[in-house]
Amino acid sequence: ANKLWNSTRFVLDYALKNEPAPAGGYALAKLDRAKLSLADRWILARFEAVGAEAEARMAELNVAAAADALYGFLWDDFCDWYVELAKAELADPARAEAAKTILVQVLAGTLKLLHPFMPFVTEELWQALKAYAGETADFAFRAGAPTPHGWADPKAVAEMSFLMSAVGALRALRAQLNVPPGVKLKAYYAGEGGDAAVLAAGTGTLLQLARLESLERA
Repeated sequence: ANKLWNSTRFVLDYALKNEPAPAGGYALAKLDRAKLSLADRWILARFEAVGAEAEARMAELNVAAAADALYGFLWDDFCDWYVELAKAELADPARAEAAKTILVQVLAGTLKLLHPFMPFVTEELWQALKAYAGETADFAFRAGAPTPHGWADPKAVAEMSFLMSAVGALRALRAQLNVPPGVKLKAYYAGEGGDAAVLAAGTGTLLQLARLESLERA
């Protein structure tokens, strides 16, 4: 509940700055897929995948597995990774609108998916977001489940997973070497092919999340 509350406050206060909702809200249909970042494509793919997984588990009457899938998505994928990456996108005027749209729609959609498990807090938070999400239903349970938009992207999921592993390895190395949090490191990588290309393209992500000064090929 605290995680839901804090993530909603982040979206409302930090991302949207409590400005009035635009007419029709922030709509995923308006996004230009060709201009989305890797993180954007990854979180949208994961959002649709976890929605389908939760629906499948509920159809099997495996309520615990459905709740666990949604919990893991919100806590790890959305809050621990996408929210952090979105901070840089929100600071870029060319990418801020897409980041706002994805933050609003993924969070509002996740609240609807979580509504059967924890109805009171999700209803309160969904009411605060619904105008930004373009929702018109009076209550969350009447709004229905999020509509799939065909965001499946195995390539983005694989590349983002690789970058997340790299960030985890760098963070573990910092901890092992007792590097103070405020110190930024120069990092080097070796290799050719796909993984090296992913690291090169994801340099900004690694600089931001692993607290690096630079990342260069050795």
